[in-house]
Amino acid sequence: MTVKDITDQLADIKSEEGLAECAEHLVKHWSATWIDAEVIEPILRFMESRPQWNFGMPGPLVHFLETFYGLGYEEKLTESIKRKPTPHTVWMLNRVIRGAKANDQRTRWLDLLALVASDIHVDAATAERSRRFLAWHAKRAVLPDDQASDGVAPAESTATVADSEREIDHPVRFDRPSGG
Repeated sequence: MTVKDITDQLADIKSEEGLAECAEHLVKHWSATWIDAEVIEPILRFMESRPQWNFGMPGPLVHFLETFYGLGYEEKLTESIKRKPTPHTVWMLNRVIRGAKANDQRTRWLDLLALVASDIHVDAATAERSRRFLAWHAKRAVLPDDQASDGVAPAESTATVADSEREIDHPVRFDRPSGG
């Protein structure tokens, strides 16, 4: 399967209606085929071109992309956000920040989030989401590496997080499925 194949398959998704089912079908197909990290960029570009679509929380495409953590996902996500940040890719970046093992990684991605939040060319929804995430992180002290047992900043119980902000309190856990 080539990058062009992936791009063409994504282009066949014409509307947000039925997106979850279609994306789930594509992800199952891609997962059954050996695909490497070169597929990250076309999926991110698909998301960039549809900034108002709800891809899920996180949704099949994001779960699939996260299987490439440590294999180029973070770099491609960073490039995507520098190129054309969207509310969903900023949310994906927040998941990466929450799952970061080292403070230097977290700091680099928080700096990127701050750039998005302050960029006058970024749409209002993306900038606002970035500011919300930054405010959330600012309320929590980022512990030095030797004090953080799991590499994740301390968080309040999800039971105390408002439904609209539940997305903030869930760090991503990066596990690549075996066998492919």
